[in-house]
Amino acid sequence: VPLILSPFDVDTGLRADIKLELRRNKIEAIVPIFLEGKLYGVLLLGKKKSDDAYSKEDEALLYTLMDEAAMFFLSAKLLKEATRSNLELGQRMKMTAVTKLARGVHHEVRNPLHEIELSAKATLEEFTHPRWKSMSQQDLAREIDGYLANILSKVGRIKDSLGRFARFARP
Repeated sequence: VPLILSPFDVDTGLRADIKLELRRNKIEAIVPIFLEGKLYGVLLLGKKKSDDAYSKEDEALLYTLMDEAAMFFLSAKLLKEATRSNLELGQRMKMTAVTKLARGVHHEVRNPLHEIELSAKATLEEFTHPRWKSMSQQDLAREIDGYLANILSKVGRIKDSLGRFARFARP
């Protein structure tokens, strides 16, 4: 309930020292702001511009002000909660997208790496075979070129995949 203190001789239930402090600070009316049954704040009002005392009509206006201020604070609180919820939802959605992206990158990079590993192992096994010792240097160079070209094509696939993911990630 808004508390009109002018004139100060009305019985407000306030302690004398608080009344004195309010009078010293020229406070004429106190409008409490309640939110969900709890005191959220207090609006302290000084004299009216007209220098008139607060009337019953002013009291009705202060009730409206008290209700509107409470609605404002409730709206702000709800907006803050909605914003927090939206941020949490956005973070969850982003983590889901990152997980999918990571799986895609893993798949796109792992397959060519596996092929490179197999090519490298096969090449090493081939070089221990006796037929390599009897080959001419030109034939040996051609064979090695073929294995390296295969490995380099797989490296190219990895680079392409990573480039696609980098383009996807750009804003």
